[in-house]
Amino acid sequence: MQFIDRYKKFQHDQGKLKDSKYASIMVETISFLLDNAVGLDNAIPTDKIIKHLQSKGFKIKKETWQIRVLGPLRDNGIYIGSKRGTSGMFLIKTKDDALTTRTSIYNRMLVEQRRKKKLEKIMDEMGWDYS
Repeated sequence: MQFIDRYKKFQHDQGKLKDSKYASIMVETISFLLDNAVGLDNAIPTDKIIKHLQSKGFKIKKETWQIRVLGPLRDNGIYIGSKRGTSGMFLIKTKDDALTTRTSIYNRMLVEQRRKKKLEKIMDEMGWDYS
């Protein structure tokens, strides 16, 4: 199933996410992105997504949206793409969109791995076991 087909199907059937407190916000997010941000070239800032949701009466902040909406969507195969240094978020349409998003995730993982190693070094210096 193509990414766009997944997004459209989600609008009508949220699957495992149907009972989520945030299901309606998830559906509105996907609908908004289908209308405004399909493909990397059409990426929009996260703040624009949040403002749209708020204009529809949803009381949600960026951090809550990232944790309670974006994360669960991605965990359930409804992937909203992003690329560091671009204008924001987008729905994946092409293989290149998916590869760009994959690279972005990989780079974030590398940063977190370096941070983890620094933390472990400090813990070693303190004589703390972390295994």
